[in-house]
Amino acid sequence: MFNQAALLEKIGKYSACIKWLKRVVELQPDFYTAYIGMTNCYLRLGRNDDAKWAMDLATNKINEKEKIEYIKYQITNRIFR
Repeated sequence: MFNQAALLEKIGKYSACIKWLKRVVELQPDFYTAYIGMTNCYLRLGRNDDAKWAMDLATNKINEKEKIEYIKYQITNRIFR
């Protein structure tokens, strides 16, 4: 399911991606990567409040080391886009 969602995000089908990611977190509530994917899709759709909601959930699921690695990834990703 997550791979299907990732493909939808890659081709710009953000609303469909969100639906798949919601299914993923129903089955795996601690799978923070799905919440991060939702955050990205919500941002692309201009749904900033929903993006904040998803990011808050992701943040609550990630341990400290993973948070640091994710922040590094996001900074690098934004700098070299």
